[in-house]
Amino acid sequence: MKHVLALVCILAAASFDAAAGCKPSLLKRDVSKTVINLNGTERGARAAPAFYLQNPTLHLVLFFKPEDVSEVLRKQEARYAEENLASALAQHREYMQTLLGSLPLKSNKNLFEFVLAGASELREEVMVSDLLKEGKASIGDWSFLDDKLNEELRDMKTITMYSKGGSEESARWFCTPLNQKLFGFTYIIYD
Repeated sequence: MKHVLALVCILAAASFDAAAGCKPSLLKRDVSKTVINLNGTERGARAAPAFYLQNPTLHLVLFFKPEDVSEVLRKQEARYAEENLASALAQHREYMQTLLGSLPLKSNKNLFEFVLAGASELREEVMVSDLLKEGKASIGDWSFLDDKLNEELRDMKTITMYSKGGSEESARWFCTPLNQKLFGFTYIIYD
């Protein structure tokens, strides 16, 4: 049985060519492409206080409804328990308790605050990736979040997910409609 040892995350840093990361032909094989419709805004991700994550390189903010965060965390908890990953499950439960302990939110809450407070960055990355995969995000350029005239900048409608490795997924990354790398990670697997 294979276990996840670690997860390496990339949040579109200035030190790499973000557009190159959105060309799956660079990886040649075992890469699938899925266009994901984002439904966070329609479901009220910005209507009430939400969790958020910034992508400073692309000037984007990703908003997540607290209910969606809670649901994804509970699904992940069940998956770790089912796979008998005791260490991952313990870390996950600690992160989940910290994050859900901040509810109800009184204002928007930066997810990175939990990492700075000592929570595992790994847990955040898995959660954000699963939320994006399910389309449970509202993403917009922070300069245009309240702009009624530039809807395409205020509210991204789709992202593209690339997944490498088929049923044994080894990497997953998300790209904007302009082929800019938004978020990604690679599993490091051991037997």
